[in-house]
Amino acid sequence: GMKILVAEDNDFNRNLICAVVEIEGGEVIAARDGVEALREMNARPVDLVLMDLNMPRLDGRQALREMRRSDLVIAKLPVIALTAEVFEDDDHGLLEEGFDRALFKPLDEVLLINTIVELLAGSLDRTEQIQPVTKTKRSFLSALPAEILEQEIARQLRLLSVAQQNQDVKGVREQAHQLRSVLYGVEDSEGIVAMVQRLELACDGADIEGITGVFLELEKKLRRSSG
Repeated sequence: GMKILVAEDNDFNRNLICAVVEIEGGEVIAARDGVEALREMNARPVDLVLMDLNMPRLDGRQALREMRRSDLVIAKLPVIALTAEVFEDDDHGLLEEGFDRALFKPLDEVLLINTIVELLAGSLDRTEQIQPVTKTKRSFLSALPAEILEQEIARQLRLLSVAQQNQDVKGVREQAHQLRSVLYGVEDSEGIVAMVQRLELACDGADIEGITGVFLELEKKLRRSSG
């Protein structure tokens, strides 16, 4: 079967993507960041890479640049960018950077598999216009049993709370990003996702007071929606 390298720092999302690829008959190699991804693809044959853009140590863009600079077979591997930043990551810009396709979170299961198949068949023109995934698509996060999603959101919230109490701005920023990835599976989550984005912005500005305010508001809203 096709050998797919999944580079994604969010454990929950990575396991989910791996499961979907395996169900379709693919063989999965998992990596938590760009460093692991490069190590894996240099160590074994890989047919295609699913690359999250926002990862620690070495992000998706940096990993792609290393790949394309290589004189090994990995320089030519098809790479699909995975991103939650619809407005920050312009799809045409990502193509120009050397990605073969860009998919926006929440990922649509059918579109993900079709894109993999098309790229492996060599039938996708790299200059073809890319359309971001619309809200009418069915995210495979939303297909999960509600209690599994709720448990993961509660776990992420606990980790976020610890970072916030320790005034660990970097930790809050990273945990907020992890939480946002999972929240895309929740129906009508736009308001909560926007709140998490406000938290990330407060972290970028190292605004401790702002971080505390937004976190308490977010915690209240999430507890209310899960209770």
